[in-house]
Amino acid sequence: MTSVTTERLSDGTFVLKPQGQITVTGGSDAALVRAFHEAVENGHLQILVDLSDTSYVDSSGFAALIRGWTAVQRAGGDVVLAAASPSVRKMLAMTRLMSIVKTCETTAEGIAQLHRGALHAG
Repeated sequence: MTSVTTERLSDGTFVLKPQGQITVTGGSDAALVRAFHEAVENGHLQILVDLSDTSYVDSSGFAALIRGWTAVQRAGGDVVLAAASPSVRKMLAMTRLMSIVKTCETTAEGIAQLHRGALHAG
Protein backbone atom coordinates (compact mmCIF):
# COMPACT_ATOMS: atom_id res chain seq x y z
CA MET A 1 0.00 0.00 0.00
CA THR A 2 1.26 3.45 -0.89
CA SER A 3 1.80 5.74 2.07
CA VAL A 4 1.10 9.39 2.76
CA THR A 5 3.54 11.08 5.11
CA THR A 6 2.58 14.22 6.99
CA GLU A 7 4.61 17.02 8.48
CA ARG A 8 3.79 20.29 10.19
CA LEU A 9 6.34 22.94 9.26
CA SER A 10 7.45 25.60 11.72
CA ASP A 11 5.51 28.24 9.75
CA GLY A 12 2.25 26.32 10.31
CA THR A 13 2.00 24.81 6.84
CA PHE A 14 0.84 21.20 6.92
CA VAL A 15 2.44 18.99 4.26
CA LEU A 16 0.87 15.84 2.85
CA LYS A 17 3.31 13.80 0.77
CA PRO A 18 1.94 10.75 -1.02
CA GLN A 19 4.57 8.32 -2.30
CA GLY A 20 4.28 6.18 -5.41
CA GLN A 21 0.94 5.88 -7.12
CA ILE A 22 -2.37 7.27 -5.91
CA THR A 23 -4.79 4.57 -7.02
CA VAL A 24 -7.83 2.70 -5.83
CA THR A 25 -6.04 -0.66 -6.06
CA GLY A 26 -3.27 0.39 -3.69
CA GLY A 27 -5.69 1.94 -1.24
CA SER A 28 -3.67 5.15 -1.45
CA ASP A 29 -6.75 7.13 -2.47
CA ALA A 30 -8.35 6.27 0.88
CA ALA A 31 -5.10 7.02 2.72
CA LEU A 32 -4.95 10.45 1.10
CA VAL A 33 -8.57 11.29 1.95
CA ARG A 34 -7.94 10.10 5.52
CA ALA A 35 -4.82 12.31 5.76
CA PHE A 36 -6.81 15.36 4.59
CA HIS A 37 -9.61 14.69 7.09
CA GLU A 38 -7.17 14.15 9.97
CA ALA A 39 -5.44 17.42 9.10
CA VAL A 40 -8.75 19.31 9.16
CA GLU A 41 -9.81 17.63 12.42
CA ASN A 42 -6.52 18.78 13.98
CA GLY A 43 -6.99 22.35 12.75
CA HIS A 44 -4.37 22.22 9.97
CA LEU A 45 -6.03 24.28 7.26
CA GLN A 46 -3.07 25.49 5.18
CA ILE A 47 -2.15 22.30 3.34
CA LEU A 48 0.57 21.72 0.79
CA VAL A 49 0.31 18.45 -1.14
CA ASP A 50 3.87 17.61 -2.17
CA LEU A 51 3.55 15.41 -5.26
CA SER A 52 7.30 15.12 -5.90
CA ASP A 53 7.28 11.40 -4.98
CA THR A 54 3.99 10.64 -6.73
CA SER A 55 4.54 8.76 -9.97
CA TYR A 56 0.95 8.22 -11.13
CA VAL A 57 -2.59 9.26 -10.23
CA ASP A 58 -5.66 7.39 -11.49
CA SER A 59 -9.25 8.62 -11.49
CA SER A 60 -9.81 7.54 -7.89
CA GLY A 61 -6.64 9.43 -6.92
CA PHE A 62 -7.96 12.59 -8.53
CA ALA A 63 -11.29 12.04 -6.76
CA ALA A 64 -9.36 11.73 -3.48
CA LEU A 65 -7.60 15.05 -4.16
CA ILE A 66 -10.95 16.72 -4.86
CA ARG A 67 -12.58 15.23 -1.75
CA GLY A 68 -9.65 16.39 0.39
CA TRP A 69 -9.61 19.85 -1.19
CA THR A 70 -13.37 20.15 -0.62
CA ALA A 71 -13.06 19.22 3.06
CA VAL A 72 -10.33 21.81 3.59
CA GLN A 73 -12.26 24.51 1.69
CA ARG A 74 -15.40 23.85 3.74
CA ALA A 75 -13.34 24.27 6.92
CA GLY A 76 -12.08 27.64 5.66
CA GLY A 77 -8.63 26.47 4.64
CA ASP A 78 -6.57 26.30 1.49
CA VAL A 79 -4.73 23.62 -0.49
CA VAL A 80 -1.87 23.90 -2.95
CA LEU A 81 -0.58 21.01 -5.07
CA ALA A 82 3.17 21.28 -5.66
CA ALA A 83 6.08 19.61 -7.43
CA ALA A 84 4.06 17.27 -9.65
CA SER A 85 6.00 15.21 -12.18
CA PRO A 86 5.40 16.07 -15.84
CA SER A 87 3.07 13.07 -16.29
CA VAL A 88 1.01 13.89 -13.18
CA ARG A 89 0.96 17.56 -14.18
CA LYS A 90 -0.35 16.57 -17.61
CA MET A 91 -3.15 14.57 -15.99
CA LEU A 92 -3.96 17.49 -13.68
CA ALA A 93 -4.35 19.66 -16.77
CA MET A 94 -6.36 17.06 -18.71
CA THR A 95 -8.78 16.57 -15.83
CA ARG A 96 -9.03 20.36 -15.40
CA LEU A 97 -8.09 19.97 -11.76
CA MET A 98 -5.50 22.72 -12.28
CA SER A 99 -8.33 25.16 -12.95
CA ILE A 100 -9.86 24.40 -9.55
CA VAL A 101 -6.98 23.67 -7.18
CA LYS A 102 -3.92 25.92 -6.88
CA THR A 103 -0.75 24.36 -8.27
CA CYS A 104 2.93 25.29 -8.15
CA GLU A 105 6.14 24.00 -9.65
CA THR A 106 7.97 23.76 -6.30
CA THR A 107 7.08 23.25 -2.67
CA ALA A 108 8.66 26.61 -1.79
CA GLU A 109 6.33 28.35 -4.26
CA GLY A 110 3.40 26.42 -2.80
CA ILE A 111 4.23 27.49 0.76
CA ALA A 112 4.52 31.11 -0.37
CA GLN A 113 1.17 30.86 -2.15
CA LEU A 114 -0.49 29.46 0.98
CA HIS A 115 0.89 32.33 3.06
CA ARG A 116 -0.29 34.94 0.54
CA GLY A 117 -3.76 33.38 0.65
CA ALA A 118 -3.79 33.33 4.46
CA LEU A 119 -2.81 37.01 4.57
CA HIS A 120 -5.64 37.91 2.19
CA ALA A 121 -8.16 35.76 4.08
CA GLY A 122 -7.38 37.35 7.46
